[in-house]
Amino acid sequence: MLAIICPGQGTQTPGMLAPWLELEGARELLTEWSERAGLDLISLGTTADAETIAQTQDAQPLIVATSLLAATALSSVPFLDFPTPRNWQYQFREDPGSAIPVPGPQNDGEREHEPQNDQSVKLVETTGSPTIVVAGHSLGAITAAAVAGVFGYADAVAIAAKRGEFMAEMPRHDHHGEGGMLAVIGSTLDEVHEAAIAAGLQVATVNAQNQVVVAGPLDKLNDFKPPGRARTIRLMVSGPFHTAAYHGAAEKFAAALAAYDIHDPVIPIVNDLDGGIITALRDPATKFMRSAVNPPKREVAVPNGSAQDDGEGTPVAAPPPHEFASQIRRHPATAAPPAQDDVRGAMRATEVVNYLIKQVTSPVRWDLVTSQLAEATCIIELAPAGTLTKLARRALTAEIISINTPADIAAGRNLLADNLP
Repeated sequence: MLAIICPGQGTQTPGMLAPWLELEGARELLTEWSERAGLDLISLGTTADAETIAQTQDAQPLIVATSLLAATALSSVPFLDFPTPRNWQYQFREDPGSAIPVPGPQNDGEREHEPQNDQSVKLVETTGSPTIVVAGHSLGAITAAAVAGVFGYADAVAIAAKRGEFMAEMPRHDHHGEGGMLAVIGSTLDEVHEAAIAAGLQVATVNAQNQVVVAGPLDKLNDFKPPGRARTIRLMVSGPFHTAAYHGAAEKFAAALAAYDIHDPVIPIVNDLDGGIITALRDPATKFMRSAVNPPKREVAVPNGSAQDDGEGTPVAAPPPHEFASQIRRHPATAAPPAQDDVRGAMRATEVVNYLIKQVTSPVRWDLVTSQLAEATCIIELAPAGTLTKLARRALTAEIISINTPADIAAGRNLLADNLP
């Protein structure tokens, strides 16, 4: 099994986009994504200082954009030899010295993709073990969803910008007040959890059983006494992420997600809430590739209490935020007969959206993701890489490659080519 892992906030460094701009076409791609996000990503990723890019509203879209540039560069070896919806539209040429984004396979209403052997290529092997999975740490879940085909890449960057904006607002406007996060190194999860509860804090992230992050009000963090001989490191974040303090941000994020098209995942996603897998369709490649290239369009009712048109002149009442993801429906103009596989696919798309919303206020369990990846033979961490690579190397025996600059792409492509059917 091959795993693509996507980093979260805190991995940003000044100038991290600079080497990617050397690829012809990357600047144009970033300009497009900047317009969608309402930010100058090129400036943030090349000239902005560490303090500026540490701001949540800037860090989140910048990190997702960097990760997706790496994914774009890898896309000349499409996962499982077929494209995910909309996202392999840019592929870097193989010609030496040339890295020009060119149109990838697009649906023209007629094109079909047939493998040499219908039974030789499946998204999920007959044993039930995925050939490839994708996972994201916290913010990286948006990147993972895009790589899996749930969102377009431009949409994913815009979604990350919304998430960052809403989360940046909360410490200033939420009744919980200013807060932060503290990493506790060298103690068990149970010990840290007990100490956190006693101090009025919450466990917000479990990166490994001996690397736990607690979060809460700054005054309580200052008074926190780590158990035993554990040491603490204050994290450079703007609030107590992944706690109940961000309930308001989660509600706004839910409303914002309603504006974006979503699609069934075409690669299984390992979620970082409980390590469970959000599966992709299990069709043979011939059937699956048609649905990947020509995905059914879906809309989500806007959860603001207003009504909207269903495409046939009939107003549709919008559900409240905590229920909106269950309202995903097929667009009338492209609706297909409700085949059983189709229904399951729609449920999976809904599951991804619900996961991203719940994740805003829930602890990250990367330790459970690591356990799920125990059978992985190779792992690629997308840029800005390093943090998740270190965690993986401590716990797993897989071959691991970090993609941080275009110079790392060749190794990543070779790993893809050697480990996918």
